[in-house]
Amino acid sequence: SSSSQCLPYWSRLVAVSISPVGVIALLLLAGVGLRLHQRRLAPSPRPLPWHAEAALGLLDLTPASLFLVFCFVPSVSAFIFRAWSCQAYTISPPGEALALVEYMRQDASVECGTSEHDSITLLAILLLLLWPFGSLALYTSLLAACYRPLQAKTANALTEATAFLHREYKRRWYWWEAVELARKLVLTGAVLLIPEERAFLRLVVATLICSCYAVGIAAVRPYKRIEDSVLAVAMSLVLLLFFLGANWTTVYLGIEERHPNSKDAEAILGLSSLDPIVDSLIVLVAVALLIFLIGAIVAARHIAKVPTIRLVSNKQPPELMIARGLTWHLFNSHIWSTGQDAAAVIKNELQLLLPGIKIFLDVDDLDDIGALEEYIARSQMILFFLSKGYFRSTNCLREVRSSLTMRKPLVLVQEAHPAKGGTLEELRAECPEDLQAGVFEANWRLAVWHRIEDFQLVSLKIIAEALLLRMPNHCRMSSLPLFVPGDASTQTLVFSKPVVLWASPANPGAAELARELARAFPGLTVSTVADVGSSASAHPSMALRGLDRPGKATHMLLYLNQTTWLEHDGERLAEQVNHGREDKL
Repeated sequence: SSSSQCLPYWSRLVAVSISPVGVIALLLLAGVGLRLHQRRLAPSPRPLPWHAEAALGLLDLTPASLFLVFCFVPSVSAFIFRAWSCQAYTISPPGEALALVEYMRQDASVECGTSEHDSITLLAILLLLLWPFGSLALYTSLLAACYRPLQAKTANALTEATAFLHREYKRRWYWWEAVELARKLVLTGAVLLIPEERAFLRLVVATLICSCYAVGIAAVRPYKRIEDSVLAVAMSLVLLLFFLGANWTTVYLGIEERHPNSKDAEAILGLSSLDPIVDSLIVLVAVALLIFLIGAIVAARHIAKVPTIRLVSNKQPPELMIARGLTWHLFNSHIWSTGQDAAAVIKNELQLLLPGIKIFLDVDDLDDIGALEEYIARSQMILFFLSKGYFRSTNCLREVRSSLTMRKPLVLVQEAHPAKGGTLEELRAECPEDLQAGVFEANWRLAVWHRIEDFQLVSLKIIAEALLLRMPNHCRMSSLPLFVPGDASTQTLVFSKPVVLWASPANPGAAELARELARAFPGLTVSTVADVGSSASAHPSMALRGLDRPGKATHMLLYLNQTTWLEHDGERLAEQVNHGREDKL
């Protein structure tokens, strides 16, 4: 702009390069000030000295500062590299031969190659050490320091602070953002170090870099999400097409400039004007974008149908992390006589739903029965499969006591089958009194294990959520909604034709359950008339969802509980059930 041109380029260069440093410094000072303010308001005695609180304040906002540096790097670096960007002009002084002179594009008052320009480039070299090269070295070193914890899936403060650099990439290619940053710096600025008279060489270098990067990203597919990899390849190819178009344009204009009245350009390139180059480039870019967009959509839809547990928040599989020094995400504690089959199913299903999860199961991982406590210590969470006889097993009690002693997080799974489990009260009665509070009164997540597949999936999601909430990357959250593509919770269930569900007043609890069903399923109408069937008057005493006239029920709800079939209502209900069967409800 005209106002910016009023300032010499070196002033603008210093301002653009130093102002982000000032913003980041103010952010860190704000963190320190907030910590010290909180310390001042805290009652005495204060747990930490002021300098320790100040250090914690710096650490609090270090992740945000690193992210700001990452955002500033491309634009600031590009501005610094423009110190070498010069525009050539042909001048003709009176009585002298034609001469070529170059001036800075950013400041036309500065002639390139003069001492004034040399001082500007010297300043730019110093700033290059601070921004493009310094930031690239900073992030490369940070990623190198993250190697061990990321490969071991053990989160720490550093991996959390630098998560914006590696969270979108596969664990093997977690460092790819450093390559991406280097590519951006070269294409947006470093090519300007090539002299202006060799501008075509700039395009050649940029084209080669784009070609290598496109091939590399297509070969390694570093992103976790396949649609991200597809779009990254598409953007690389589009950029490559632009550079190829620029190459042809530069060659054409160079020939025309040197031989203005000849047809050399048409003879060499087969083009009489630039229009075919521009038109072909537009068509190729549009076709490439369309093809890759369709490919990304198809790939995303295919991946979305894979039956693995996903986060509701981003529709992606959760990242499994484990604390440093641990081996297993989950220890499966059970008794062989009544829980062996279910424990094996839980492990197998979780390994399918959460690829990469490590679960301890005795038949697979037990080497020494005397080392049960060690196995517990090396597990991140303990699952107690509560079945008949669990609390009478010596080894199960060892696992329970060691888990409580080590303060391990628990998830409880109750066997619902009457022959193998029972009610939670019956299972608690088997538990020694000194353990009951730690197991049953600590608000651990509880899943009921059924022998029906859809119900088992609900239980597995409860186990998975409890497990994920104890992982380092989710431990600050209170809930983590999950889903599995295609499961019942992701589908909208409706009736193909109107349904009138009759709930008998003689069946305690049936009306409340029927109303709950009506709220959940469109097209379901509830009737609670005094009687129904061929021998009944069918005048409704209550109607929901628009049932305001007598009508014959299509289904009868029979709700079984402890008060069903008792006394006079029981006899009446039995008669109604018989009438319903006669009417084929």
